[in-house]
Amino acid sequence: MDRVFITKGNFQMIIGNTERIETGGSIQKERIYKKDVYFINSSEEKRILSQKEFLREPANFLAFYKKRKKVDTFHYIYEGKSSSYHQDKNCPNIISKFTNFEVPKEIQESGRAEVERFRLWFKENYNFLIEKPDLFAAKLQIAFGLTTLPRIIEYDNSGITEIENLNLNELEQRIDAVLSAAGKFFIDNPDKQTIIRRFQKRTFLAKRQEPILDPNNEDDKKINLTDSELKSFLNEYDMKFKKPFKDLLLQYYMVKYNPELQFEGTLLEQLGFKPCSICVNAR
Repeated sequence: MDRVFITKGNFQMIIGNTERIETGGSIQKERIYKKDVYFINSSEEKRILSQKEFLREPANFLAFYKKRKKVDTFHYIYEGKSSSYHQDKNCPNIISKFTNFEVPKEIQESGRAEVERFRLWFKENYNFLIEKPDLFAAKLQIAFGLTTLPRIIEYDNSGITEIENLNLNELEQRIDAVLSAAGKFFIDNPDKQTIIRRFQKRTFLAKRQEPILDPNNEDDKKINLTDSELKSFLNEYDMKFKKPFKDLLLQYYMVKYNPELQFEGTLLEQLGFKPCSICVNAR
């Protein structure tokens, strides 16, 4: 089987479907970086190790991958289908924007069978929408009694080479700089040290609607921040230190193990991918 390519978005989707990384078995627990990183929690560590293992030894990764069916919400023309891998890293499906169309609300409210009928009709008449939109609109009104064209939705494709062209030493320097900055921030802000110690691994709490702080908890009274202020601080800490560290570490793994996200097609098929039709037809 030839070597094939996937987008960064699909790479992240694969990692998101990982059930766990445990000690023992084919994937061993290991340090995520050469230095200790105190603000990474166990869930983040497992995700990072998943990324590393998939880039370094993708065959080992299969034992920890949970293939999930694509969810079809019946809200869009194109959804619920398998993701694709590409034989050509310059395939237009990798480098171009992905266009989708919203199924009109009137059709959605009529049930799934009507949505499927609309999808089939839309695909059969798609060329009219591009070349003769007035004719498409007339046909749409005759077929479904609708006068408004389906809403267009465009996604920027994630591509396969979005990382900066940095070598391993440069990436290490940037990672070390982030960790040094986090350490300096801790030292320079003694009034925030209690908060950092307690919440640096739980910055995800800032995204929850329920309060983080319990007014009846004596420790919470030592923080001297309102719940809103605490969430704002945790968001800032995450964006300033944790996110850059994780992004740079992923780039480091990619440069070291697989900079173009290139894999065996048979492996990707086991992960639920299918060959890109454009790549296949071009051969």
